[in-house]
Formats: sequence, C-alpha cells, structure tokens
Amino acid sequence: MNARRASALVGALVAAAAPGEYAVNYAKVDTSRWNCLLCALPREAASRASFAVGALHSARGEARFGRDSGIDRAGGRTHLAGDYRVVGKRGAVFQAGWRDLGLPARQARLEFRRSGRYGVAVRHRQLPRKVAADARTPFRLGETLTVPSEGRGARAPRLTALPADWSRAFDTGGMTALATAARPLALATERQRSEAALWFQPTAKTTWSADYFHESKRGVAQTYRDGFYQAAALPQAVDQIAKGWRGGWRYEGDGGVLAAEYRSQRFDNLVPALAWGSRHAGSRRA
Repeated sequence: MNARRASALVGALVAAAAPGEYAVNYAKVDTSRWNCLLCALPREAASRASFAVGALHSARGEARFGRDSGIDRAGGRTHLAGDYRVVGKRGAVFQAGWRDLGLPARQARLEFRRSGRYGVAVRHRQLPRKVAADARTPFRLGETLTVPSEGRGARAPRLTALPADWSRAFDTGGMTALATAARPLALATERQRSEAALWFQPTAKTTWSADYFHESKRGVAQTYRDGFYQAAALPQAVDQIAKGWRGGWRYEGDGGVLAAEYRSQRFDNLVPALAWGSRHAGSRRA
C-alpha cells in the first residue's frame, strides 16, 4: 500500500467517526449506580440506626442444643440487637453495635475513628459452653483437705471431695451412699473477652498502634479417672485468666514497608491442681 492509499484510508475512518453521527444518548443510560471516584466528600453530618427487639422461646431445655448460644433451658428470653453510626462534618465516624443482648452469648462494640488521623475501638464478648445441665455427683466443690504426699502430710487444694461418711467400693454397686449423696450439677463454662485497640497516624506514611485484651474462663468442666478397667467422670473447677498487649510502629514508603512490634501475653490458672482419693493409694493428682 502506497502513501496516497494510506492517507485516503485514514481520511475515510475519520469521516466515519465524525461526531454527531454516532452521538451518545445519555437519556437512555442509567447512571443511578455510577460512583464518582474524584468527587469531594460530603461535608454534612449524617446518622443511621437500626434496632431489633424480640423474644425467644424454647419449648424444651437441652444443654447440647444451646452449647454455644446459652439457650439450654426451657422458657422465654428477650433478644436485643442494634447498630448506630454517625458521620461528622470533618470525617469523624462513631459507631456502636450489639448482638444477642438478653442471651448468655452476647457481644457489644464501640468504635470512634477519623480517617487518616486516629481511631479507638472497644469490644466485649461472652461465650458460654454448655455440656450438661442435669449431671449428678457425690463430690463437693470448693473443699480443701489434707492428703498425704510422698509419705508426708501436705495441704493440697482439693477441688472435689467425697462426704466424710462415704462408703468406699470398687464399683458403684457397692457405694451405698451414692443415691443420697448425689447432687445436681451443671457442667458449663463461660468465657468473657474484652478488647481495646488504638491507632494514631501522625503522617501519611507513619502509623502507631496498640491493643490490649483480657479473657477469663470460669465454671465446671469434666475430667476422668481410670483404675484398671473402671472409669469415673469427675467435676473439675475451671478458673483461668489470659491477658496481653501489643504495641507497634509501621512506616510505608515508596520503596517498601518497615515495621516494629512488641507483644506480651500472660496466662494464669487459678486452680493449680485437682486431687481425689483412691482406696488403693492415698491420693492422686492431675
């Protein structure tokens, strides 16, 4: 193709794309969902809220049915939930949310932040763990007895203890006081966790952050003791605390990211031992 034919072809393409002949008809275009990426942020304050109030009713109680929700007993309960959000004129945002208030498995959250400047958040959760509501045991919780240890008397925390007039036997058939001494016991634990977080951005590339958590777990769990081919399920008191905090610094440059962080966590078991008696040996611990 020579230069004269190429020029004629380009001229024909330009003529075919002339404005007016293929003009866009904006009246037929739905722009309701178009988003403007370069538009200025709104300067007016706005708020939004939603609330839910209801009632729950359980016809029958079952621990395993309500293992994580806490709805393990028959009857009615109040159920509350909601969200609230406020946006200020300068871009500050405050929001609060809560779920399952009125139930053992509840949670709530508060947050306040300003984009590109700082932010604070607080959260609390309760997590039940239901195993059985109709268990029975002859053991007594919370008692402390002196038990022999390596031939010497020692003061050991005894979380489960049998009555003083207990009749020892190899199996439950010979335990004459079992029926009268057995008491109802709920096997369940509850975990509560609280968290707080803070971040601060002095410059566009530098961010400081810190957070803290505190978690506790209390209740009665289940453990087992075996002797020969016999096994017994025993109640076990649970009282644990875990807590920790974290602090960090982060710099995001054009060529990469530089960050430093320090973490510290601690776990405390406030029930250090479980001891029970045996007819063959003086005591056992676990």
